[in-house]
Amino acid sequence: MNEISNPKQRNSREIDDKIKQFYQPLSQCWGESIIDEREQLSVPELIKRLVTIEEITGKLPNIEIPGSFQRLNRWKDQTPGEVDRADAKRWTGWFLGDGDRASDYLRSLSDAELHEFSAAMRTWGNSLKDHLPHSRIQDGRIIYAGGDDFLGVLYRNAPGLALTAWDCLQWLYKFPSIWNNHRQPITVSVGFVWTAPNVPQRDVLQHCREAEKSAKQNGRDRIALRILFNSGTYLEWVCPWWLLQPLLTGYRDRNDIQGRQANWTHLYNGSAALESRHAFEKDQTDVVFALLSVYFPKDLVEKLTNWQNITGNSDFNTWVINLAKVGFHLCNS
Repeated sequence: MNEISNPKQRNSREIDDKIKQFYQPLSQCWGESIIDEREQLSVPELIKRLVTIEEITGKLPNIEIPGSFQRLNRWKDQTPGEVDRADAKRWTGWFLGDGDRASDYLRSLSDAELHEFSAAMRTWGNSLKDHLPHSRIQDGRIIYAGGDDFLGVLYRNAPGLALTAWDCLQWLYKFPSIWNNHRQPITVSVGFVWTAPNVPQRDVLQHCREAEKSAKQNGRDRIALRILFNSGTYLEWVCPWWLLQPLLTGYRDRNDIQGRQANWTHLYNGSAALESRHAFEKDQTDVVFALLSVYFPKDLVEKLTNWQNITGNSDFNTWVINLAKVGFHLCNS
C-alpha cells in the first residue's frame, strides 16, 4: 500500500494488477456493498467506508454503529414479527453528497484557516442528524458525515404512514440552508435516489454515487434526482438548487391546480406525445418553452429562458422531458 515506485518504470497493466490484488481480498471479506474490487478508491474514500464496520473500528465512543439501523428494513423475507409486513413494501430516499471543489479551496487557506474550516465542517457533520425531517419520530438516519462528505437515508416505519417522495422533497428544499450552516464558501452537489423496496443494497449505494457524479458533471451546486425501480431501471433529472423548489412547486395542471394536488400526468403525457412526434428538435427550444408556458408561471418561464441562454444548455429539450418524467413520479405521490 505504501510502496514507492516510479510510474515511468512500470506499465499500467502491472499497476492495475497490484490494485486488484489489494482490493480483491477486501471485497471478498466485507462484501461488494462496502468495496467493489472494480473500484479504484482513494485512501480517504477507502477509510470512510471501512470506519462503518464495527469489527474494524471497535466500539468508538459517541459514534452510531451500523447495528443501530435495525429499524430500517428493506426486505420482504424477514421472519414473522421481526418487521411489519407493510414496511417491506416501503420506498426509501438515499442521499449522498459533498462540497464542490473543496480541495481547490483548501489549497488557498493558511494553516490557521485550515483549522477553522476543519472545525466548522466537523461541527456541521455532527449536527446534520438534528436537521432530518420528523413525523412521530425522526424520518431517517445519517450514515456518515465527515468533513464535507455525507451519506444518509430517509425512511419511515409503521405505525406511521409510509414516507412519500413528496415528503422527501420538502426536506430537500431546505437542504441548501442546512448546508450553509457551516458558513464556509463552498457549494454542495447531492445525488438523491428514491428507491424501490426490492433493489439490492449494493445497487442502491452505486446509484447514489452515480447520481452525485451526475450533479458534479452537470455543473455542480446541483441535485441529481434519481428514481430507482425494482427492475433496476431508473429516471434522472439534474437541477440547480436555486431552481429546484420554485420549479417543482410552481407547476400547475390544466385545471389550474397548483401545489401538492397538481396533476403532473398532464405535463408527462404532453411531453411524451410531443417527443413521439419528434417535435423537440435538438437545437430548437420554441416548442419546449411553449409547453412550459402552459404549466408554469410566466416569470418562472422567463427565468428558465435566461438560464438556458446563459448556460448555453444545448440539451435543454431533454432536460425538460426528464423534468416531466421525474416530476410525475416524485410530485404525484
